[in-house]
Amino acid sequence: MGTTTMGVKLDDATRERIKTAASRIDRTPHWLIKQAIFSYLDKLENSDTLPELPALFAGAANESEEPTVPQDEPHQPFLEFAEQILPQSVSRAAITAAWRRRKPMRCQC
Repeated sequence: MGTTTMGVKLDDATRERIKTAASRIDRTPHWLIKQAIFSYLDKLENSDTLPELPALFAGAANESEEPTVPQDEPHQPFLEFAEQILPQSVSRAAITAAWRRRKPMRCQC
């Protein structure tokens, strides 16, 4: 079984918390993070609900300033971007169509 590396961007305070917790149990930060992922996945796979994150309620995990999407609406991340796309102008559409047309073959007699 192959392994792959995945990256997570953390602020300095969280990084230091991980380092401190790992050194307290005489393990590497890598080991601690890996065990946390395995533990969370086990909880997620063995229950119907998402395990609660204490930091989420404290506001530390949600650093974005964007408003949260109400739970009754399905999340559609691409929809907002797609609605901003404007149709081609008439002249741009004509240029695109001209490039797509096959050129007539010349007789090589």
